[in-house]
Amino acid sequence: MHLKYPNLPSPPLPFNPNRLFNQLGQVASTFLLAAGLAFAVGEADVASAKSSSTSASTEIGSSEISLVGMEEPSARWLANFDLQVARQLRKSTAEIRVDLLEVLIEQASKRENLKLPQTASALLHVVETSKSRGNRMMAVQALSEVGPAQVGEVRYGRAMNQLYALGQEETSDQVRGAIAEVVTNYQAG
Repeated sequence: MHLKYPNLPSPPLPFNPNRLFNQLGQVASTFLLAAGLAFAVGEADVASAKSSSTSASTEIGSSEISLVGMEEPSARWLANFDLQVARQLRKSTAEIRVDLLEVLIEQASKRENLKLPQTASALLHVVETSKSRGNRMMAVQALSEVGPAQVGEVRYGRAMNQLYALGQEETSDQVRGAIAEVVTNYQAG
């Protein structure tokens, strides 16, 4: 006599705390990078912090922080900004990318001295591979803020050609429209 057992779901994989901590560590480091980049350039929201014993002054609801003695970022910081943002754009989750893209858009619009060749190619990677329409839209917006002076005229031209080609394959009408606008503005000069 054979007993038949009902089909039971397979047992869950054994809990591996190292895998969980590695994933949490990656998310935390990416978040800290985005927060650090925002703070390092003086653009972070601060709820409340006023003290006569410190040299920092902030206002509630203001997006500006004034630090006495804070200097313009160094050339090394500017080069690392490009490499770190490009690296994180390629490997981060959609949620983390939003923060990175916001920081990038803000900085690209304010700092013409940013050199962003690696970031430009990472933005194209996001447009091409991201499943998040919001990430693709923000990457296109960031590409519109990044200009030839920040990437190099030849490289920027190639990026616009690649963006145009990606627009031909884009499934979202909104993203395709944004791409068309950016490419048209570039061609118009």
